[in-house]
Amino acid sequence: MPREAKGSLGSRLYELQQRKTPLDFKPLSQFGWGVYELRESFEGNAYRMMYVEPEEGALCAARLQEKIQVRDRPAEAGRGVDRRTLTAGAGVRYGGLNMAKISFEKSSGNVFADIGFTPAEAAELTAKSSLIIAIKDTIEQRKLTQQEAARLCGTDQPTLSKVFRGRLDSVTIDRLAGWLNALGRDVEIIVKSRPRMRGRGRLRVFEAA
Repeated sequence: MPREAKGSLGSRLYELQQRKTPLDFKPLSQFGWGVYELRESFEGNAYRMMYVEPEEGALCAARLQEKIQVRDRPAEAGRGVDRRTLTAGAGVRYGGLNMAKISFEKSSGNVFADIGFTPAEAAELTAKSSLIIAIKDTIEQRKLTQQEAARLCGTDQPTLSKVFRGRLDSVTIDRLAGWLNALGRDVEIIVKSRPRMRGRGRLRVFEAA
């Protein structure tokens, strides 16, 4: 899968894990509760990723690391480290796939790492996705249209829309931070020493209430 498509799908999967509503996703009720499909088109090809929540109930931070990602390609699906068979809707066919025959794996806790990005790339893409969620939340709170928000951010609506679709390579962290400033939000960067047991530092974004 191309990097751009993986980044877009990963960004929207991250939104789902944060209990947000991403673009171009739908529940697959024929397989039971908590099964969703994400789609992305890139250079004339269509890609999809399926996401399964383990059980009905409120999503909480302790459960995020147990979310399941189902890969669409059988060759990729066979690489799972936690191989099981989907029980909800077993035997149901969808888009040429027999759900009972697809293996899936437990998420590591970082969706970008799960779909093949390096740890450094995954940290950067997670930070970008967190900033994009904060931008979306701010636009919603201020009841702005995308056109109005784009003008405030000094960009155009198609660019903003592309970023909201998860095209993360098209924007930098500092540009996203600048958009938040333009929308009236403060962005603080805190640098501190890492714990000795961790080999390298990490990049994280927290949205204050």
